[in-house]
Amino acid sequence: MNSSNQTAKPESIKEFHILVIEDDEGLNYLIRKKLKKEGYKTSGALNAVEAFEKVSGGSNELLLLDYQLPDSTGKDIIVELQKRIGKTPNFIVITGYGDENTAVEMMKLGAIDYLVKNPDFLDIFVKKVEKTCNDLKNINRLSVAEADLEKSNLLLHETGVIARAGGWEMDTSTGDFQWTSTAKMIFEVDDSFIPTLHSIRSFFVKDDNPEIHEIIGNAIAECKDFDIERRFITARGKELWIRVIGKIKKDKDRCLRLFGVFQDITSQKQHQLEQDLREKHLQSLLQNPEGYVIYRTRADITQTKIEVIHVSPSFSSLLGITDKDKYNFISWFSYVHPDDLQKLMIANANGMKPPFVFTEQIRYIHPEKGERWLDIRARGIPYDEDPSKIEYANWIILDITNQKQTEEELIVALEKAQEADRLKSAFLANMSHEIRTPMNGILGFIKLLKTPDLSENKRQQYTDVIQKSSDRLLSTLNDLIDISKIEANQIKLDNTSFSLKMLGKEIIDFYHPEVQSKGINLNLTTDFTPAEAFIYSDYDKLFGILSNLVKNAIKFTNKGEINVVFKRLQEKLGEDLLKISVQDTGIGIPDN
Repeated sequence: MNSSNQTAKPESIKEFHILVIEDDEGLNYLIRKKLKKEGYKTSGALNAVEAFEKVSGGSNELLLLDYQLPDSTGKDIIVELQKRIGKTPNFIVITGYGDENTAVEMMKLGAIDYLVKNPDFLDIFVKKVEKTCNDLKNINRLSVAEADLEKSNLLLHETGVIARAGGWEMDTSTGDFQWTSTAKMIFEVDDSFIPTLHSIRSFFVKDDNPEIHEIIGNAIAECKDFDIERRFITARGKELWIRVIGKIKKDKDRCLRLFGVFQDITSQKQHQLEQDLREKHLQSLLQNPEGYVIYRTRADITQTKIEVIHVSPSFSSLLGITDKDKYNFISWFSYVHPDDLQKLMIANANGMKPPFVFTEQIRYIHPEKGERWLDIRARGIPYDEDPSKIEYANWIILDITNQKQTEEELIVALEKAQEADRLKSAFLANMSHEIRTPMNGILGFIKLLKTPDLSENKRQQYTDVIQKSSDRLLSTLNDLIDISKIEANQIKLDNTSFSLKMLGKEIIDFYHPEVQSKGINLNLTTDFTPAEAFIYSDYDKLFGILSNLVKNAIKFTNKGEINVVFKRLQEKLGEDLLKISVQDTGIGIPDN
């Protein structure tokens, strides 16, 4: 589960002074802020002039140099600094995205490393600085280490015995060999044994003899290092697996000598063979598909170091991790979605405690497939000697992206269905109101037509109201037919030019019988001339809105009056604005 705790940076690295040469003042400040947070001493320069003033050329100084500055280029700055301080300063060049050629040019000029301003720039530059400072510190320490090398010979011999590793050297011009005492111990020969190219052939397994000769011959001819693992037979007939590392010492293109290490890896090989057999057996049992992987880890008793001892075949493709990194337990944690990393760490920490059960669903950034959903489950096996500590953990990691997508699609579909249902209910309620309103008008004026001694003028007026109400009812029924358009939010406006005073008069006439029966007044108030009363809009939609307001006012007004007010507002931003309001003396709306 969690392999190690984050450690503080060495104080020796924090002694480095970082000069940030970047003309973007905000980015310059942000870079320095991040470095200060990590404990580095920093300063900033926005151009070449400021940079020349602040560069000291000290060995503990590192420049973060933006290549493109307003008054110079990174190349010109470095060339000038080489003249001023007599050497190439320690610097990392910063280039724009896709400008790798510039980075290569600056590396040739002496840049230790380069950074590209891509989306991950601010996430990685601190690590780059830390690595560079480490490298610089190591270079300073190298001379000291070489001076102490002689004092370490005895320690090297003793550790060689423990590690069963011995040194060797070959003079390529004479063919003479030299072996350390530990090398002679590995091959079980006396200290008086003098190795030669001929004498050491007896240690080769017959089948490997030609191949080893070819490897050594190619190393000398091509000045190429090698690292091989082969079987050897000791002087006493014991078969060993030995790792042979060969390094070249050359002068120009000529190989002067070969030197390296023999390491007895017999026990590791036996362990590896046993592990391979276990893995083959496990794989034959599981034969897992691409959808999930099996992962097994082993933690030390301190619970700080975790070793990966089994990875199923589909691990690399599932998580997009290289074969090289798949045995690095924490490597795939770096691909976890930033918003889910803390959740994963908390679950991981809980899994280190009894009953040692780990389960979590997290998002994962696959290098090729993008964001994926993983279901991670693990069960720990405690140490026999300390049941409170985990020794092994068996993991199952499943890709549940399709399942998550299906769930999200179902949720979206449900929300859409609920919204559609709500809209239908609201629409039907509105249509019910829209149908009842003109029907009430038709029925009301039909009754008025039956009034005895009704004048011809009134009869014609009432007939016109009935006609208009019938037309509005027909329009509403047409709206019902077009319900599919309403659900699809495709309602079209039928805009025409009409008189607001005519609209107001129709409202007053339409509701006259109803307000008359309640003993209240319905008035129309306008503040514009007949010529100003014309607007361009959807007459029926506007009538419906205004009708609803008036109908509501009539419902809650038992005495007094209702005023329909058309008021022209002050012109704003080149627009002539109109305010339409319905005012009543009814009970009003409760505050809550």
